[in-house]
Amino acid sequence: MLAFALHMLADSGALSYDAPVARYWPEFATEGKERITVRQAISHHAAIHLVDAAEPGDFFCWERMVAAIARQRPQWLPGTRGVYHTVSSVFILGKLIQCASGEYPWDFFRREVTERLGVDYHIRLTEAERVRYRPNYDTEHFVRDANIAPDILSRFLAGMGDYARVLTAEEQQAMPYKLSGGTARGAARLFAFASMDGELDGIRVLSPRTIELMTEVQWYEKCAVWRTPMRTALGILVKDPQFFYIGPNPKAYGYSAFRMDAGAAKILIDPFLPARRSTHSRGMLSVRTFHSG
Repeated sequence: MLAFALHMLADSGALSYDAPVARYWPEFATEGKERITVRQAISHHAAIHLVDAAEPGDFFCWERMVAAIARQRPQWLPGTRGVYHTVSSVFILGKLIQCASGEYPWDFFRREVTERLGVDYHIRLTEAERVRYRPNYDTEHFVRDANIAPDILSRFLAGMGDYARVLTAEEQQAMPYKLSGGTARGAARLFAFASMDGELDGIRVLSPRTIELMTEVQWYEKCAVWRTPMRTALGILVKDPQFFYIGPNPKAYGYSAFRMDAGAAKILIDPFLPARRSTHSRGMLSVRTFHSG
């Protein structure tokens, strides 16, 4: 969802995919990260999936975690190996949104996406929205089922502290920027803007050129941590017969989350299905949702 908001900023000219991240976030230009581009950051090609600089508990504090990422050294030369940035991506993309828009990412998302586009999806839930939210944090199962070497896993989640347990209500309260949720219909409406060439209900959000750029594959190989093949574009995944099968169309794309709460989130879009003028995005969609009743 944050990637979509970042694409909106790129489409408006507030960000450039090929500019260094440090152009917008000067503190990022340390430890060999000076030349990492926005394109590499959003496509999980920046080699900063591990945040060794984080102290236990930093994951739950926005300012501390983004500061730790700014101090982090890449694990290898950025742009040479793909690896899903499970922990760091939300902070990197969120900080880029903050620097480019002048707003916290959750405020920008609420104003430009939730309210302006009429999308029932929310980042940093209000008390009223929390009533509709069904928590599904389950890091215990994530740790048990993750196909990750133990030494990498411990570094992967260092900023969380004791990650091998279910997050408490207090911890969820302490990380409001991370706690997000919405309905499947709301997520479908958001991605309908992409599947409908950037415009829906008379509102243009993305240009066709931006949609073309965001769906271009940046790397196709086994993820260096998850060890599954991925066809990764700019914040989304393109159809892969082994890992991310969507159907016969090779240009189908979407999003499949590796969540730290072990909850599944998938959005699958085939822009060439017949329902060209559907109110919501074409294809199959499954996301973590609010209570529907």
